[in-house]
Amino acid sequence: MRVICFVYTVSRLEIAQAGMCSISRLLITLTMVQFRGCGGCQSGLYGPECTMHCSMNCISTDIACDMVTGACDGGCKPGYYGTTCDSPCSTHCAGTVTCDPTTGACPFGCNPGFYGNNCNSSCSTHCAGTFSCDRVSGACPEGCAPGYYGSKCKTPCSTNCAGRENACDHASGACDKGCDPGYYGIKCETPCSTNCAGTENACGHLSGACDGGCDPGYLGSKCETPCSSNCGGTDNACDRNSGRCVSCPTGRYGEFCSKLCSINCAGTDNACDRGDGRCFSCPTGRYGDFCSKLCSINCAGTDNACDRVYGRCVSCPTGRYGDFCSNLCSIKCAGTDNACDRYSGVCTVGCDPGYRGVNCEKDCEFGSVGDVCNPPEVTETPCGVDGTTCGQGCSPGYTGRNCDTMCPRGRYGLGCNETCSTLCAGEDRPCHHIDGSCYLGCLRADESGLCRHRVAMSVRESGFYRTITAVVTGLAFIAVGLTMGVVTAIRLDWLKLSSEETVDDASNSGRTRSQLRHMNMEQDDPSEEMKCKSDVSVAGSEDNTPSD
Repeated sequence: MRVICFVYTVSRLEIAQAGMCSISRLLITLTMVQFRGCGGCQSGLYGPECTMHCSMNCISTDIACDMVTGACDGGCKPGYYGTTCDSPCSTHCAGTVTCDPTTGACPFGCNPGFYGNNCNSSCSTHCAGTFSCDRVSGACPEGCAPGYYGSKCKTPCSTNCAGRENACDHASGACDKGCDPGYYGIKCETPCSTNCAGTENACGHLSGACDGGCDPGYLGSKCETPCSSNCGGTDNACDRNSGRCVSCPTGRYGEFCSKLCSINCAGTDNACDRGDGRCFSCPTGRYGDFCSKLCSINCAGTDNACDRVYGRCVSCPTGRYGDFCSNLCSIKCAGTDNACDRYSGVCTVGCDPGYRGVNCEKDCEFGSVGDVCNPPEVTETPCGVDGTTCGQGCSPGYTGRNCDTMCPRGRYGLGCNETCSTLCAGEDRPCHHIDGSCYLGCLRADESGLCRHRVAMSVRESGFYRTITAVVTGLAFIAVGLTMGVVTAIRLDWLKLSSEETVDDASNSGRTRSQLRHMNMEQDDPSEEMKCKSDVSVAGSEDNTPSD
């Protein structure tokens, strides 16, 4: 029996003494106590109590092994390896069935179809060619059979690779012929977006971009982004690249239909242009691109209707004119409402008596006849049998031997017997010499028919009248001075004439030569205008009452 030293471990605290040994030693720990002692096991056994058998694969006549670990002292028999020689060498080692006694590596490599240090790993059945592989790494030297990839050809190609064999690159797994419809990516493992147009949702096999565009309501290269919910239509259709809405619902505008039409646009839905938001039409009383402007309050009608673009009134109330009805017709237009042309302001029914012009802005000339300021017209020779005097008197407004003198200021009518109304405006109450209508308007209306319409004297007219009065007054002073000079000259001439002899002709008895000369001038002037009454028609002289 061999004497060996051994170490054994107990799981609880014990004290042991070796009675046969001269050396004893106590080793105490917290959890275990180890004792090292001296002794021996019979050949073929090992362990603390020599109960474990050494491996039958140990090289030894007595199958000896380490009494503590069981390791074969002399190594392993052929075909086995390891510390205790319990592991058999691989049956796939090339040559003999021997291997390294420590690692188990096959010294001559592996049989075909196997690889690894111990030749225990099988080569992939998907290696191309002879199905052999590298004995160390297991890589298929001739690549992979169709449908597989990887260094060991153990990974199947994607089933979405195009083609019946699903062929792919044996190194990367990339599908050689692209992807089946509905998939994309290097290995065709990613499905195309379900929003791609078409029944198969086809997309680019590398990028995933939808080849046929997007289903309505989506945008982007992969059709993964929904269009704005403001886009028109049930599917909110928009441009696939920019996302701009194809159309906007009524009441919205802008590229993405994110803006609301003006609440001033006509209609219950405030419809406007999809691009710039301009209202298609405006409600009555408003105008402008966005119907934000109010028509002029001067426009006719309760709703002040006007042009939708420029705001020009559709029509003007009576008495106003202009694009925006902002101008008042002349107060001198005939009629109670001063009617005038809606665009030009021209009085449509003429002027009040005493005024003329397109807007009745001018006074009639003194002495004119009727509402239209006509000059007196003689239709036939009204003279008497002597050819020099009016046989039947003068027409209204004229007086004198030959009816060639207008009624003096302040009087009018037949024989100039009528007096201008006290209600006529002006210091001396001037009126028309024929019909008595007040030249400067009336201070207030009365029942006489001459001043039925009060026409307040304007500042311009009153100023003009005062100017005329001042001028007339100045001229009067000048006339007085001239008259005094003329009278003085006449007195001197009279003194000369008084010394002349009187004419001894019986028919001219008692007349001076100057008197005879004056008489001859009156009788011999055939060009003097006659204003006689007989069968004379003078415009405006039939009715002394001015028209309304």
